[in-house]
Amino acid sequence: MALQGAFFVYQHLELQLNALTKAGLLEDNYKLAPSDQRYIMDAKEVAGMTYFYAHAQQNLGYFSSKFHTDFPASSVFERNGQFTYATVYNTTDSPQTATVYDTQGNIVRDAQGNVAAALIPAHTLKTFPTPPTIGQVPTGCYNLLASNAVSSSSQTQPDTAPRLPMLA
Repeated sequence: MALQGAFFVYQHLELQLNALTKAGLLEDNYKLAPSDQRYIMDAKEVAGMTYFYAHAQQNLGYFSSKFHTDFPASSVFERNGQFTYATVYNTTDSPQTATVYDTQGNIVRDAQGNVAAALIPAHTLKTFPTPPTIGQVPTGCYNLLASNAVSSSSQTQPDTAPRLPMLA
């Protein structure tokens, strides 16, 4: 299941990148310096996002549309329809309490029955409840073999960007 989820995340990002390529936006983007205000992500940054999303999903749960916090810079995760974690960045100059709500605006409780809320220090990124110090060990994926792969040591263009190998 985790592998399917990771593939879905990759596929979603690849579709976005392909749409930008077809619109000619990435071609124009590659001509800009990374410091230019108009610069958007390149293929290497998309790979980093895929890595982030896959590991967040594996260790925190799926990104949730059922739950939200009262902070604009936050993500809430769930498993089996239940709140698991929230990651919040406090952009203010003072500590603020972040609370998790469901779609009806009700305050959510965590697996132990506690109100899903935490004090977030100023200018700090925090995940609550505190996740384990080590991630979940992957299962069922060690015997997978790539059926094909593409690799290059040179700079790639948008339409020749490396693709995720198909798994047998």
